[in-house]
Amino acid sequence: MQTTIGEPIKFSLYVNHPDSNLIQFPLWNFDNSIELRSLLTKLKNNSTIAELEIVFWDTGSIAIPELNLNILNKDSLLLYSMASEEIVIDILSIKEKNPDLIDISNDILPIKEPVPVNLKRSFTRLLQFILLLFILLSIILLWKKRLKTSKIEDLQPFKTENSISIAKKKLEDLKSSDLAKKSHKKDFYIKLSFIIREYIENSFFIRTLEMTTDELEQNRSIFPFDERLINNLIKILSMSDLVKYAKYDNSRDKCLLELEDAIDFVDKSSSYLFKIEEFQKIIKKEN
Repeated sequence: MQTTIGEPIKFSLYVNHPDSNLIQFPLWNFDNSIELRSLLTKLKNNSTIAELEIVFWDTGSIAIPELNLNILNKDSLLLYSMASEEIVIDILSIKEKNPDLIDISNDILPIKEPVPVNLKRSFTRLLQFILLLFILLSIILLWKKRLKTSKIEDLQPFKTENSISIAKKKLEDLKSSDLAKKSHKKDFYIKLSFIIREYIENSFFIRTLEMTTDELEQNRSIFPFDERLINNLIKILSMSDLVKYAKYDNSRDKCLLELEDAIDFVDKSSSYLFKIEEFQKIIKKEN
């Protein structure tokens, strides 16, 4: 048998066996002169067929070694092993198989001389690359500086006096509320709760209008106040919820006392607003 170096050949291995047996093909190891391109197994009647595609990478007589296989029972337990016969194949070079190619060239082709490098063009390209890199870095730096400046400009000062005065005016207006009837007290606490929540949201940007009293109490850390102020805030909002939703009837004096507590809360919490405003001014100066 003959073939050419580098040309794939098909090699099939047929194993006849009863249906009660299974055939196992282990991994076959070949030397460097033989390459196993693919292995495909098929079942046909009482036969198992292994189709191999082999390529030889050396000339001369090369043997396909014995190929071991295992015979298993239905429980996949090994019964015995066997091996195929060794096959010797003559591997020819392309020139040996096609003698006409010998006349084309028996000598090694001359080595092609290297292409001369144009130093002037290379230097020009290097300068262009450096210039392009410099322009790109300049654009990035300018863009970062612009973003930093825009962020500082976006830091608008807190309108502390406006939010405080609005809240105080609304709370002062509540003092003239008619608290003779239970329904009037409910309206009073609805307005009281809304004014306090609106003041906190507009001043400290905490979404108190969208949160329940329980949610505010569970997230006490979002408030920049001390514990005493937070406790007063939760107490006012909790009492408002009792009157609004649980139909709790509070006396007129207690209603006015809750109103005074709300005014006191606005007065004391406003000091934190001025601290934040001063801190913001310091940040602007540093930048």
